[in-house]
Amino acid sequence: GTITIIDDTIPDGPQNIGFVTAGGLIPANFVLDDDADATLSNIRVYGDVLPGTYTITENPPQSITFTNLVCTDPDNGTTVNLATRAASIDLDAGESITCTFTNSPS
Repeated sequence: GTITIIDDTIPDGPQNIGFVTAGGLIPANFVLDDDADATLSNIRVYGDVLPGTYTITENPPQSITFTNLVCTDPDNGTTVNLATRAASIDLDAGESITCTFTNSPS
């Protein structure tokens, strides 16, 4: 399967936003950045992922306010926890799941 994580900062800004994963994704930690600078992307794609449960948690810097998290899962097995800024992804064989973390500058 495939897991895609998107950082959508509104308006776009230079803040780097850290993410932590659990469940065996490699790399386990990554940074996204939603601005015109191509140094860091605002999208992270994990391809050829084995079926299982994976957690993605956003750790925004103090200059960013987390505003929403939406995941698109064909069988609706993925859940989100807005209080902890985390997605618990239930990935089935051949499934593609996309989670968009929305933020705004503080």
